[in-house]
Amino acid sequence: MRKLLFLFLLSFLTGAISWGVAQNNELPCEASINPEDGWGPTTESRSLAGDFLNDAAWITDLAGGIQNFGIPNADSSVFYKLELDPSTTSIVLEWRTGTAQSVSAALFSLSSPECGGGTDYGEFLLESGAGDELVTENLEQIDEEVWDLCALAASERDEMYLWLAVPESGVGTFEIGVTQQVAPVNDDCEDTRPLGELPADETDIFCIQADNSFACPESYDAASIDNPNGIPSNCFRDPLQSDRSGVWFSFSTPADAGRFDVELDHENDENVNFTLFEADPDCSNLSVIYCERDGNADGTI
Repeated sequence: MRKLLFLFLLSFLTGAISWGVAQNNELPCEASINPEDGWGPTTESRSLAGDFLNDAAWITDLAGGIQNFGIPNADSSVFYKLELDPSTTSIVLEWRTGTAQSVSAALFSLSSPECGGGTDYGEFLLESGAGDELVTENLEQIDEEVWDLCALAASERDEMYLWLAVPESGVGTFEIGVTQQVAPVNDDCEDTRPLGELPADETDIFCIQADNSFACPESYDAASIDNPNGIPSNCFRDPLQSDRSGVWFSFSTPADAGRFDVELDHENDENVNFTLFEADPDCSNLSVIYCERDGNADGTI
């Protein structure tokens, strides 16, 4: 009996929303004491509200003065420590209301926070899987800002802070929505959705409905994958690209099974990719059996 895995790449968005209100923190250490925690394992939103009145600029050793992450005049800062669900793959910032102007935002981490009154924090901006720094300007003028968290290390997630700042001329109130977007449970090869043993009967059609909203690109080492059938490597390397989003399924076949037919239909008519792997004995040792991409970009294979 063979253990097989297949990977679907497609995308569409769903989610549930609930709201809360947070407090103002003038330094990262205050935010660490009062974290935004208790997020559930599903897509969830909260409201962070406050004002920049009397908030000072953030002084750090690395910046040699005011730390503004490269945004000129971002002198009045507030902070939130975000302790999101571990399966969160992206966050969305949404301006809701307020009188503040020229609002900047950044997501950063600390390597050596000094909370006894010093200014040595070891701060650094976090980056998306595409290598883009997670920072934005004029938040009040855009509909939403989406930040990809797929590439973050566990240590970065443990010390993840949201920085909001304005120039002195932009001081005022703010309310923003922060939404965590959580990956499906079968986002990784190690956590497949099991389908059991599929019968070797061409008349038996097995239908699957799935959702890969907020799933991450794959992280397997394509160079180490066994390729006995000489499949073009660009096909099974495609799921590694930073804008891909895949989910995994596993199944087994009886010894007399000689053929496997699959038909994929993406409800949004977007590109879809299908890759069939054999795991021996698990995801640490994969062989690619078959791979096909949506050549017509119409969401079907």
